[in-house]
Amino acid sequence: MDSSTPSILTLPRELRDPHARTTSQNPDWQNQLNLLCDVTNKAPNLATLRVAVGRQYYLNSSTFDDRNVPSILIPGAKRLENANSTPFLPDVPNSLHGMSLIQRGESYHIGYALTCKHIQGIQPLIPTYTIAGCAYSISRGIRKIGVYTFAREGEHHSKRLWTKEEVIARWPMRKYPRQAIQHGSDERAALLARLPLELTEWVERRGEVEVKRWA
Repeated sequence: MDSSTPSILTLPRELRDPHARTTSQNPDWQNQLNLLCDVTNKAPNLATLRVAVGRQYYLNSSTFDDRNVPSILIPGAKRLENANSTPFLPDVPNSLHGMSLIQRGESYHIGYALTCKHIQGIQPLIPTYTIAGCAYSISRGIRKIGVYTFAREGEHHSKRLWTKEEVIARWPMRKYPRQAIQHGSDERAALLARLPLELTEWVERRGEVEVKRWA
């Protein structure tokens, strides 16, 4: 948030940069929206408001081909096509008390999750790697990311827009261990090494008019 009045700058961090870990089916999202509406209503001099939404979920390696990661995710174009019927993340209003939504970006962020040790005596059916003599399967941590910026008309807001690099740095995904990266081809190793450092199937719109054309 940006403001020209000292009173707004004293808002606690959770109000200056709200971060909701929720889903569109979670009733808590309405509470988050109520909070945002209250903030914008009680802060008439507020210039910009940035919001980040994250949804955590995991996909087991038995159904996950890490050599072709994007193929098992919903491509950005498909998500836009089904935006009204199947929201990727919680619905976000186009305005909050006179502040227009001027940036919307959504994507997947993929990294390494916890490993699962195979039961002794059972032959694993999926690729494994070894640490300290024990076989582990590769688990993926996948997070849905949504970033949104609201601004008042006429305000200079270009420096307040979310960047992909900022999102990755702020909520980093765990990097794959060396043993996992070394298992397989050079192409696969390069893919696993870079996945936690980029956003996959990123879709973004900037400007009030373009954001309204999201779907």
